Amino acid sequence: MNEHKPRDAVRPAPRWALTLFPGLHALIFLWGAAVLPYRAASSVFILLMLVGCAHLVAALSASFAERFVRRALRFAAFFSIAAFVYPAFEIMRSAAYLSALYGDLGKGVGVVLLVMLAPLALVTLPMAFWSLAITRKGKTKTDRRRRDIRASAIALIGLVMGALLLNERADARAEPLPQIAVDASKFGGARGHDVHAILLEAKREILDEASWSEAETTLRARRLFKRTAFECVPLAEDERAVASLLFFSPHPKGRGARLEERCLRASPNELARMLFETIRNEALPQSPVKIDLYRASARLERKNAIVETFAIRPGVDGVCNAKRCLMPWQLIALSELSVNQPISFIPDLHFGVSPLRLRRLLGETSSEALGTSLSDALTAWEERGMPRDEAPRELEPLLTLEGLIRLETESFILLGSGELLRLVRGKEPEVPLERRDEALKLAEKHIADAQRSDGFFRYRLDPHTGREHSGWSLPRQAGTTLVVCELGQDEEQTERVASRSIDLMLRDAKAVGDFLALGSGHRFNLGETALPLIAIYSCLERGIQIDRQKLAGLTRFVIGLQRDSGGFHPAYAIGTGIIEGPEPLYAGGQAVFALTLAERFVAQSPEEAERLGLPSREELFEAVERAMNYYARDYWPRFIRELFFLEENWHCLAARASLTHHRNEDYERFCLDYVRFKSRLVLDRASRVAPELIGGHSFGNLIVPSNTPTAGLGEALAAAMAIKEARGEDLARDKATMRLILGYLLRQQWTPRNCFACTTQRTVIGGFSEAITIPEVRIDYTQHAWAALGHGGKFVSPSFSEGNERVPASGAERKAR
Repeated sequence: MNEHKPRDAVRPAPRWALTLFPGLHALIFLWGAAVLPYRAASSVFILLMLVGCAHLVAALSASFAERFVRRALRFAAFFSIAAFVYPAFEIMRSAAYLSALYGDLGKGVGVVLLVMLAPLALVTLPMAFWSLAITRKGKTKTDRRRRDIRASAIALIGLVMGALLLNERADARAEPLPQIAVDASKFGGARGHDVHAILLEAKREILDEASWSEAETTLRARRLFKRTAFECVPLAEDERAVASLLFFSPHPKGRGARLEERCLRASPNELARMLFETIRNEALPQSPVKIDLYRASARLERKNAIVETFAIRPGVDGVCNAKRCLMPWQLIALSELSVNQPISFIPDLHFGVSPLRLRRLLGETSSEALGTSLSDALTAWEERGMPRDEAPRELEPLLTLEGLIRLETESFILLGSGELLRLVRGKEPEVPLERRDEALKLAEKHIADAQRSDGFFRYRLDPHTGREHSGWSLPRQAGTTLVVCELGQDEEQTERVASRSIDLMLRDAKAVGDFLALGSGHRFNLGETALPLIAIYSCLERGIQIDRQKLAGLTRFVIGLQRDSGGFHPAYAIGTGIIEGPEPLYAGGQAVFALTLAERFVAQSPEEAERLGLPSREELFEAVERAMNYYARDYWPRFIRELFFLEENWHCLAARASLTHHRNEDYERFCLDYVRFKSRLVLDRASRVAPELIGGHSFGNLIVPSNTPTAGLGEALAAAMAIKEARGEDLARDKATMRLILGYLLRQQWTPRNCFACTTQRTVIGGFSEAITIPEVRIDYTQHAWAALGHGGKFVSPSFSEGNERVPASGAERKAR
């Protein structure tokens, strides 16, 4: 007779497997609980400990107490599933809240969320399902009944989770506030809630633009910068519309002007009139006036760290408490949108707002507001570096956004000329390509004004406080000089700026063996000589007067670092020679660019090249060809090109520069493949992002685009378009992408129309910040944007109408060429 196995026995499985697999999982989860930087009382720590201990008990049961192994494995499976479901649900809650707040997270952010869950699923679900499968009992009526109960419980849990997700979306929605409106009989041209049109009609009736802009004024300062919060909060159940104003009024002592704020409350039909009557009666003529109309508000609830990091939308939301409000533009100007440290063990990662800093700006952390004991506790904690896990419990309410109010506004600026502009995230929502020439002039002047008399370019500038930093970087100095020589329109200024900068860079030239290299100390990096060499050759082609005696030594240094494969060594050190190692990012493309310019110089001026001791054209051709073949074939295999690229902009610039004298089919294709891949990350209307973000280089609404990657792609795309044009390929899609990129960059530039809060002590106008969230202006941000506008604009300039653009050649025509 067949013997029946005990119902509690596990299905056949080697004992070593029942010990090894749970044991390995126990080590993973217990190690995670011990090492990851979570507090001992946190839910993550507790969950990791429970899962690890459950797997440890299962492993020990399989080794020493087989009759308990079934229960132990099923408990371990239960905790493993919980270890996946709990974080997954928290991520889904965060996604539900943020998608409701931002409109759409974007595909890129969705992929990131999936990637976050994938490793967790791999270490929890397979083991859990295997444990359940090998411990499943035989089928009986009782088992079927239990299965039905479990299915009903799972369905009920799913319904509860779905309801909670819907509630998260509801929490993100702001309640509309009364807004400016007009009766049908007033301001004839405007109707309903077209706020800009209503304000324009009210301005025409109440504030005469000509008399405003032409009136005599004592106003000198025109900087509307306010560090402190506005005492103008939205009131519950108030049917009046609200606006805050900031302007200059006559000083009460009769001399000069002072900055004034006003909080206006009136019925929706009367607020526009009250607003301009206040300006007419109280503001100095030609004073700029900042206008913020309150549109909606939402009380913030306590959320997890992910949600709180993104809970305040950059440039869209302000923050209030019961007494004061910070406007969206103030959060940008005060650099409050990139100060939060969401991950305590990555101190250099700063993103989003800091609840404590916001509450300090709103007046909640003063000794009067907190009391002496709490104020002393806060001071002591700050002196210890504010470690999150050591925060006094009584200070916890200050470390979250709970209880604060998220305020949505509509933003306008009345210029001294009398023009009323709508601003979105501090910038004009639409800037036509026709203003490209103006943008180029502003960028050129900004860079010229950023140069000291010794040729040194200022590095960083806070556009609102005027604080600057003059950190030295040879490649950054050279990159700026390159664009000055390529795009400078003022000949005298270009000559002065470029020659000063090159003289400064060449002072660092040092003898390195038989060569010359640029840099300091005993190590000379490839890029620190290659990029200045690009600038020097480009400026020579422009006709800039430069000392040429060091050209040969610098050029031979770059050739001397070339490997047999065609790539380049990273550096040379005095005493040890060539340094082996991986090639630095950017340096390879810069080296090819420098050498192909040297080759062109030798071809165009053979006698001078021989007099200067430059390498022969044949030697340069061989070095460039070998490098092009390496980067086009061996450096980045074709299979990987379909998946991703690193930053290869300089190779595109080198390929464009080579069109006149050194064509390489594979190298050009490498550039075109790179640009085609990177162009996928340009936000367009199909990306479902806010209109003001279209054209930026990013992943969606949640993370606003950075200006330099966007500009860098514009530079590479312009080079790729030049290559395609030389190859007779169609440019229609590239032109559409370029228009998006240039439109975004034009909106991001600081101009007299949007720089209402900028310092007047430094030249901010014409510069570019890092991003909407980070206002700091840097010289490299500006030169990359200038290059994209200059080179890319040549292909989409409004002066070239669609009818006058070159008709793309047919396939047969291209083949014939």
